[in-house]
Amino acid sequence: MGNQQTLFSQAQTLRKAGKRAYHKKNYQQARECFNQALDLTKCLTNRRNNPLRFHIYLDISITFREEFRFELALANCYQSQKIAEKMKDLSSLAQCFYNQGLIKTRKELYKEALDDYRKCLDLIPKAKKQKVANIYHEIGYVLSRMSQFEEALSMYRKSLHIRLKLPGIDHLDVAISYNNIGLIYYHQYQYDYAIEMLQKCATIQRKIFGDNSLSIANSYNNFGCIYYRQFQFDKALAMYQKSLSIQRQTLEESNLDIAISYNNIGGIYDSQCKYEDALLMYQKSLNIQQEILGDHNLDVATSYNNIGCIFLHQQRYKEALSMYNKCLIIQVQILGEISLYVVITQENIANVYYHQGQYDQAIYFYKKSMESRTNIYSENHSSVITSCKKIAAIHILQGKYIEARKILQRAVYFRSKLLDSKAVNSEDFSISIDV
Repeated sequence: MGNQQTLFSQAQTLRKAGKRAYHKKNYQQARECFNQALDLTKCLTNRRNNPLRFHIYLDISITFREEFRFELALANCYQSQKIAEKMKDLSSLAQCFYNQGLIKTRKELYKEALDDYRKCLDLIPKAKKQKVANIYHEIGYVLSRMSQFEEALSMYRKSLHIRLKLPGIDHLDVAISYNNIGLIYYHQYQYDYAIEMLQKCATIQRKIFGDNSLSIANSYNNFGCIYYRQFQFDKALAMYQKSLSIQRQTLEESNLDIAISYNNIGGIYDSQCKYEDALLMYQKSLNIQQEILGDHNLDVATSYNNIGCIFLHQQRYKEALSMYNKCLIIQVQILGEISLYVVITQENIANVYYHQGQYDQAIYFYKKSMESRTNIYSENHSSVITSCKKIAAIHILQGKYIEARKILQRAVYFRSKLLDSKAVNSEDFSISIDV
């Protein structure tokens, strides 16, 4: 018995050392400690259903998750799940589903991630309020990535409602909730609400971290995105450069946050018609993303799209079409056809065909994007009306006046419904080229 207790204590000590290495982001060193601890547990009499082995497998899984080595992360998580099932420990099983949800979210397997989060939610006692809030938050994030913004907003609000009732409303989790709610409003073009939420987030971050933290860098980035949407490019560029300056002080060059900053600065140069500067920034961003994420990833797809936009501006149509098609393939495989990201890419492909004089192909892609926007929003949404106007304009160029009249009549009908509903969205949505 004494030897068993000694082995158990040694394994625990090694696990604690691994946790310390993990928090310093020394993932390889952390795994070495965890694996040594795991070897010691093999000598324990109840090793098959030992809670310590459960935690160690889960720890190893998390280190692989942080390194984007998702198959190994899942394999170790499944090992911990087997032990949890043998122990009949619902709390431990919930931890497994939660971790699997995080892994599958990063793999962009969003429907599978939702299933795991919902299984976790069913197993967590409602009294565990912080854990319930975290699950709502993760579900909200997945739904936002799927362009289901209203559903995402509902989940984020549920999470925030719980977090505000926990001790200390100036908690970092509350700041994160404000941030993500702000991003939903941003996607919905409700900029005043977005700024209000982001300011609440930044206030808490400054109290906790000061003025030069990565959290503040992220807030600068988000403010920059709003200024960009409002065509305040100098303000946006200042925010992005502040963000990048803080990141470079803390992070290595090959980091996804730095890739985001390069991408956003590229967007400013693009809007200012500084296309070579924009292309340089977009390419820097893409190189980092491919190094870390591989090629089958939504952020990589966005970089392809952005580079395609530059080529389109430069009238390099074949190169633009190549970039857009690479983007579209990735997006459809991950998100399916009904997604706002897919819609924007379809519209950009339509723009290329329009400028090449391939009007039938342009109409085909405009119609696909219009159908998807109708499913995402409604038929009287301003972006659907804009699509109608684009299709009608091409029909007029083709001399197909009857078809143009029909589609314009639809636009007028949708416009009347839009005015009746007193919608506040801007009529013109941001796409690369106006017909």
